[in-house]
Amino acid sequence: MAFPRDMMLGEGVFSFRDAGSTASWTDVGATRGGGVFHMAREYRKREADGDRGWVKGRVAIDNEETTLTIRSLEMLPGNINAFHPAMTSSAGANLTTITSNLVIADGDYKAVKFTGKTDGGNACVATLNYALNMADLNWEFLDKNEVVEELVFTAFSLEATTSVPEWSFTMATT
Repeated sequence: MAFPRDMMLGEGVFSFRDAGSTASWTDVGATRGGGVFHMAREYRKREADGDRGWVKGRVAIDNEETTLTIRSLEMLPGNINAFHPAMTSSAGANLTTITSNLVIADGDYKAVKFTGKTDGGNACVATLNYALNMADLNWEFLDKNEVVEELVFTAFSLEATTSVPEWSFTMATT
């Protein structure tokens, strides 16, 4: 039996850019513990009298939530606003200060992606086109350990196309 070449590997690079932009991607920086691409759906039975379970053709998808979690080890002051919506950062000569402003702006939405590969060297890419990190700002200051921030970017649909999720996963094939 040949070695399976289509095994997806966990190694790769997380990157981001402004949502809706065609600008080049900026790498997140060092991570610890990698990340997670997760798509969860809520299914609903469209039941009729006499049904005794699920019936083909009578299933609705009520909700779909897709997230890309990044466990960021490196805190790059210039990228703080990209990772946290409704925040303001002011960079001085030797100091960056972050404060809350409690208003989510259009510029807070980011495109985020993970670029990895299979064991055979084929690219695999998870992309969220319009996403916000809606995880709490939670920095654990533990003795003899680095702070690893968990960024959980949630995909959003555009208002004009709410039935079209703004995420994709691609795998190169040979």
